[in-house]
Order: sequence, then C-alpha cells, then structure tokens
Amino acid sequence: MKRMGSKGFALVETLVVAMFVMTIFSLVYTNFFPMIGEYEKREKYDDIDSVYNTFLIKRMLEEPSTKTANYNTMRNEANGGYSDLKRCNTLFSNALKVEYCTRLYDKLKVDKVYLTRYNLTTMKNKKSTLDSYMADYLDTLPNYTKPANYSYRIVVKFKHEVNDESSNVASEVYSFATMGVDF
Repeated sequence: MKRMGSKGFALVETLVVAMFVMTIFSLVYTNFFPMIGEYEKREKYDDIDSVYNTFLIKRMLEEPSTKTANYNTMRNEANGGYSDLKRCNTLFSNALKVEYCTRLYDKLKVDKVYLTRYNLTTMKNKKSTLDSYMADYLDTLPNYTKPANYSYRIVVKFKHEVNDESSNVASEVYSFATMGVDF
C-alpha cells in the first residue's frame, strides 16, 4: 500500500537541509569577506621587500656596538609620539657606522624611519604632523599591545620609482612596514 504523506516529508526535509546549507554559507561569507578586505588593504603596505628591508634596519639599530647616548633622547621623543631616525649622523658617533647607515638607507630607498612606542596610540594622535601617506598607513594598523620583549617599534616608509612605459613618465610609489625593536 502506498503512503500519501511521504511527498510532503521529502519537501520539508529538502527545505531544512537547504536552509542549513544557506546558513553555513552566510556565516562563512560574513566572516571571510572582511578578512579579504583587510588583506587587500594591507597588501598595498606590508609587502615582503619592505618587511625584509625593515628587518635590516632593525638589525643595524639593535646592534650592541652602535648604541649611543642618543638612544635615550630618541626614546624620550618616541614616548611623546615619535622620533625621526632618518638622520644617520645623529644616530651614530662612529664615522663608519654613519657611512653604513647612509648607504643602507640609500640602497633600500628609505624615505622615513620613525621610532615610536610599541602601542601606536600616541603616534596616531600626532599623525597630523606626518605626511598623508604615513597617516593613511597608520590608520590601517591596529593598536598593538606590548609584548614582553619589545617596548618600541620602527615604522619605515620606502620610496619606489615606477616607470610607465607607455608615457615614459616616472611616478613615485610608497611602501611601508613596521617592526618591534629593543633598545
């Protein structure tokens, strides 16, 4: 004997499964889509070359033989917002270190180097004194909490020249990176 109600049960079961699958897809979409946007926003700033070059600058600054009394002044400035580390002759007293620093900055095409507290809140509050590119980059960064081994961080701006082959016009493109340092 054939049951009359089995067609209705299959329809309800199909609707329940479809709603379950739609709910899972909507949860995945709402959690995954903002992550893609965050990745695309950061892709323009923290590229591999900039991060590696920032690491080279960090190694130069953290080298024990290069630490001078000027670091205390820089830390005090960084506590009030940020300190500019682009001036090699004020960073180091040794002429060889000044030359190495100058060559490194020129080779890496460093435009700006700032020392700030690890938590970027103070620097973000003073971003009106920075150029618009740096201010935009700071807006993309979260306010990091201080890890056990770093009290400060460096924020580096690199300047790249891009040639447009169709119009033979060179334009400037900036990339950025940030890294914790220990002074």
